[in-house]
Amino acid sequence: MDIFSFTKYSTLSVLKGIFVALITLVGAFIGRITVLVIGFNTPNTPTFFEHFTSVLFFLIITVIISVLIGELFLMLNQGFKERFISIFMYHFFFIFLLRIGDGIFSNTNTGFSYEVISYIFPSFVFAFLVALLWRPKGELTSIFKKAEEYFKFRSKKGWLIRFLIGWLSFIPIYYFTNWLITPFIQPYYSDLGDGVLINVNIYTTTFIKLCLSALFVAVLMPIFILWQRSKTSLLFWIGFPIFVQAAVYSSLVQLWFPSGIRFPYLIQYTVITYLMAIIFVQLFFVPDENEIIDDHFKWMY
Repeated sequence: MDIFSFTKYSTLSVLKGIFVALITLVGAFIGRITVLVIGFNTPNTPTFFEHFTSVLFFLIITVIISVLIGELFLMLNQGFKERFISIFMYHFFFIFLLRIGDGIFSNTNTGFSYEVISYIFPSFVFAFLVALLWRPKGELTSIFKKAEEYFKFRSKKGWLIRFLIGWLSFIPIYYFTNWLITPFIQPYYSDLGDGVLINVNIYTTTFIKLCLSALFVAVLMPIFILWQRSKTSLLFWIGFPIFVQAAVYSSLVQLWFPSGIRFPYLIQYTVITYLMAIIFVQLFFVPDENEIIDDHFKWMY
């Protein structure tokens, strides 16, 4: 691709991203209005609609996220319906579920129904538009067609071990990074008082993290199964979009939280996303047939 073609393509992608961001903002507003009309319990914390700067950052970061996810799923060559479902599950998980986690159950200011519906609406709109605007060219494929070939690369025992490692790896990484940032965020939570925070026992927290870890693997599997490019490029496309959604988004948009709490969480989720990306790529990458020189070297993958 020459410079002119690259510039034209990049400009078109950014324009599509701006359109997605504007409509997604409308979707977020509709989601908020819906929960208010229905009468669900709403949190006492502010929303980004109340801050012009937060809305501006929401639009900017959504443009970036839409371009990244659009280009990522464009390379997978899925049909529209499958692409839409995959993008929705992927985006909703990393923009909401992974970040919120057990906070829903430990903070009385967080209305569960409010949070879920408020994120489902814009995530649905976002996924539909990205799937519609970033259409793959050439022959389409499906995760169901490629799955059998993908899982033949290793034995059932080999896959089981890898899935168990991938599933359980999130827990120690989360607790370790949480332990590191606790001294920095503890003063903020102490100021909230006992009337806001509920002590959730470690068993409940661990169970929630195990569920999140299982979803972490599940939403990424379409990418691993359908990936036809290099291992290095896969690491970028697994790690960077997740980093932007799970780490950068909240630190920029949720400006009502003090920087003393946003920055530690930014560091924590940066570490989590990239460590998990490295681990998952090592576990689940399957090279293209042209990249496999000799069966004796399959252990390298």
